[in-house]
Amino acid sequence: MYANGVHKDIEAKQSFGQFIAADSLHFLQRDPTVRILDAPNLPTEKGKLAVVKKFFYSQFEAVAYIDEPKVVVLIVLTARSQRDFERSYSAFEQLVGSYWFMTENVTFPENQ
Repeated sequence: MYANGVHKDIEAKQSFGQFIAADSLHFLQRDPTVRILDAPNLPTEKGKLAVVKKFFYSQFEAVAYIDEPKVVVLIVLTARSQRDFERSYSAFEQLVGSYWFMTENVTFPENQ
């Protein structure tokens, strides 16, 4: 499992749904045999809902998409077998459930 943040293209005004559709299209372009399934949304620590998609191809993946003001956060479960995927899915649900966004206002101290 891992997390990744993707900056939104604010200029293009891409919606959250469009972002998810584009990501699904990217999977299809890499492997036209991929099966993409909608999974139930998962609640996060602070009450947001993560939209979850499952991608089955040579690997088994679940991606939780979380919409934030400047980024889309992806929490990903990847497994090489369906058995390992299913065994790990509850831990994925727990990880998504523990997510909360701290701040978009990150500041760094000036060099002294």
